[in-house]
Amino acid sequence: MDIDRLIQIVEAEVKKALLDQTGSKEKVVSQQPNSSGKKVLALFTGGYTKLSEALTQIERLIQASCSVDVVMSQSATKVIGQDKISSISGIASLVCEPDDSISSLKVVQKSDFIIVPVLTRNTAAKLALGITDTLVTNILIQALISAKPVIAARNAADPNDADCPCVGMPNTPLGLVKLAENYLQKLESYGMKLVDASEIADIVLSDTKKADTLDQKLITPET
Repeated sequence: MDIDRLIQIVEAEVKKALLDQTGSKEKVVSQQPNSSGKKVLALFTGGYTKLSEALTQIERLIQASCSVDVVMSQSATKVIGQDKISSISGIASLVCEPDDSISSLKVVQKSDFIIVPVLTRNTAAKLALGITDTLVTNILIQALISAKPVIAARNAADPNDADCPCVGMPNTPLGLVKLAENYLQKLESYGMKLVDASEIADIVLSDTKKADTLDQKLITPET
């Protein structure tokens, strides 16, 4: 048997095996739609802009079989309230600042994605300047240093967003608007992805699906 014929046989068998495997996975997916199994760490800061949408994103991730841990800043506990978060069915764990027992490095290492459903201007400014005086800011800086995917809702911190409070009002000095814009540009340069609150779950689940397909690529003589 010549080598070309042997390659054709092997390639055909590999394709058949992959098709069989895909068929098995489709049966599993039909029972558990959008299952991802990814670990998501959600960090809440003390804002209320698009809060309802932010909570919806958490629920969507849980429904897609993501394991979601939540950390709330002291400000978030006051503004949002611990009860509002703990009432979400399926939350893996909930931690409120201050909590000295939590290691920023460890929680980052065990997470696949770090999300900030509500990013306030105050937190954006601290991160842009490298200030890590809270558990939440420590975790976020550690995540960026570790090159973990960090996705944050920009609505409460972007002066050009219609939902942003205070900054961006008609009488706001241009210098303050530029300052807020510069902070966000800094965060993006650090690797943070700033999006609308309504996009968070889609981005996490989309990235998850892309990662899951990497192992399905067939290597042939042409590749």
